[in-house]
Amino acid sequence: MINFFLKKETYIKYIPFYITILFSFVSSTIIPPHGYAMTFAFIPLICILFWSLVLGRLFGTIQFLFIGIITDLLMGTPTGCYLLLFTIIRYISFKVRERFKLKFFYENILAATFLILAFYCLNNLFLFIYYSKIIISEHFMLNIILTIFLYPAFAVFFYWIYKTTSLEKYYVKT
Repeated sequence: MINFFLKKETYIKYIPFYITILFSFVSSTIIPPHGYAMTFAFIPLICILFWSLVLGRLFGTIQFLFIGIITDLLMGTPTGCYLLLFTIIRYISFKVRERFKLKFFYENILAATFLILAFYCLNNLFLFIYYSKIIISEHFMLNIILTIFLYPAFAVFFYWIYKTTSLEKYYVKT
């Protein structure tokens, strides 16, 4: 059992999970300026979309479970809200990855843009069902635009981590 934890593969294989959790904690501790509560990009979504589009089904279901629950707790939403939304987006991103066979960086960014818009539509639908309110404001639109525009910068950083650690060789091809 101890040898399992001493293996380098154990830690490198879970780097996407660790990075997503780390960025979730960091992004939830940043206090927005007064009056601009919804103008920060949703960093956990950026992490999840990138790793889902790059790794595909290798980014595990249990990892999504923990990321969704932790994001719900950090953001103060009803437990299961982001778990459900992340699961739906994960499924859609797998279908997009399999259907379009994303090979280039700009294809990844284009697919992520549409997935970010789909996430926010689903999020607004969930808020409508749960709270019976539709949120459409310039702050909400700024949040969407900021998330879309920050995705390429994070994608470059995550792709660098992916290549530096050679993550693809630690996953078994199925």
